[in-house]
Amino acid sequence: LHYRAKITLTVDAGGARAGFYRVDQATGVFELERCEIADERLNQAWGALRSAARAWPPAVRQIVLRVGRDGAVHVVFRGPVRPDLTLLGSIGGFIWWEPPGSAAVPVSQLPDAAAIPPGVFEQVHPAMAERVRRWALDQLAVRPGQHVWDLYAGIGETTTELARAGATVESVELDQEAVLVAERRPIPGVVRHAGPVEAWVGRLRSPDAVITNPPRTGMEGKALTGLLSAGPGVVVYISCDPATLARDLSRLRAGYRVTAIRSFDLFPQTAHVESVVRLEQT
Repeated sequence: LHYRAKITLTVDAGGARAGFYRVDQATGVFELERCEIADERLNQAWGALRSAARAWPPAVRQIVLRVGRDGAVHVVFRGPVRPDLTLLGSIGGFIWWEPPGSAAVPVSQLPDAAAIPPGVFEQVHPAMAERVRRWALDQLAVRPGQHVWDLYAGIGETTTELARAGATVESVELDQEAVLVAERRPIPGVVRHAGPVEAWVGRLRSPDAVITNPPRTGMEGKALTGLLSAGPGVVVYISCDPATLARDLSRLRAGYRVTAIRSFDLFPQTAHVESVVRLEQT
């Protein structure tokens, strides 16, 4: 309990109530009082926001609450109208506004200009996510001088670890905002690419090893084809969906065999599971 660092609430049509959808229902938001798997700091901030519901900006669609790397609560109002800080008062956190079709921008002054924007993807269970990454890197076991691809690289934490191990790295990430965050920390031997993995795999330098961490939908067919053509000796695949993982492993059988697999309860109290698979070239 109380592990989740981010929750997203949908605001009903009336604009005065927000919560989650019921299981297997795409409509009908129930008003959330507290979430038992959420970090307690989020519950406290949500309590303050609920009491200030009349001050929410008009036509707000969603409210995102997230505990940042700085330990502070960041609140994002998604909708066409900018939040008014003078109306909201103090909720014990920082306010952001995400207009339709745009990235979130800070409304309240941030203490650190280099803070990670709340719209950039990060795992909701940071402590367990670090255990996943550590085991995945142990399975990859890169050596100094090797060249590695980090696919679906996010903000570049895995890339940093690979570079520290002495590898040269090419990372690929679709979210340009995440790439900009990663580029704040220039690292010798690292080249970062922004765009779809399937558009880049045929253009990268031949790798000795690959680590891939795709979204729930898994890897695109062209990305898998490019990976097979590149022929790295070792591939480590991190997956948050066993079904798409099984599909992609079936495709990778054309050139690889599974040598290790471990699952992690990254999302306690839910049906979701994170898996890490090590594959060796046959």
